[in-house]
Amino acid sequence: MAALLSAIAWPLLFAIITFVYRNEFRLSLEQLPRLMRRAEKAKLGMLEIELRKQAYDAAETDDLGKGQVSVEQISSAAKVEVVSKDIGLKPLKDQIDRLCIEYEIVRETLPSGDKRTKAMNRIMAQMRVIGPSVSVLLDDLKNSQSAGERLAAIAIMQMEPKRADLKWLELRFGNESPFIFYQVALLLQTLSQARPDLKLSVIDVAERACDIVKGFSGIPDLSTLDVLKSIIAEVH
Repeated sequence: MAALLSAIAWPLLFAIITFVYRNEFRLSLEQLPRLMRRAEKAKLGMLEIELRKQAYDAAETDDLGKGQVSVEQISSAAKVEVVSKDIGLKPLKDQIDRLCIEYEIVRETLPSGDKRTKAMNRIMAQMRVIGPSVSVLLDDLKNSQSAGERLAAIAIMQMEPKRADLKWLELRFGNESPFIFYQVALLLQTLSQARPDLKLSVIDVAERACDIVKGFSGIPDLSTLDVLKSIIAEVH
């Protein structure tokens, strides 16, 4: 009898509480979707804040950092990865799409020079922040006809060197713009330091890339050559 009463007591108590507070429960359930939307908006707002912060930091430190991956970008990317588990892939893909279009507009409309390079570095900083959270898109971005999307692929690989594709990266030196040359050179530099298993292969790529960049008519991109030469020097 005691066991039976014990088994009945808790369900009965729950039923009584549910009945007594039925109106409060109903209101809470009605408000739940709104609360969830608020939480999602807050997380999307956090994503926007991190992107704006990195764009600002890239502009402020551009002369010193020369567009390289920063500790702050790595930290922001980690925060965005946490948020991405709740907001899903679509909002992040939308941001990448926006940045790709922005890169192509900047490249087409601004004249070559420091102003355009700084604008591109701001875009690249934001791509890196989102990069690890959209790494599932890497193959599609690599094979895209859009220069902006190929740049996004490089941003992902800069943040996740283990996903670097050396053959694909080497081809960039014959088919892309100087800004992308430089970003690939930075990635090769990272690989030479972070991937001992690839070091000799990276140096071979750097040597061939150096010849390609020197072979272009006009003044070669000196920033790219400096990075490539620093990689090659590691073996001598």
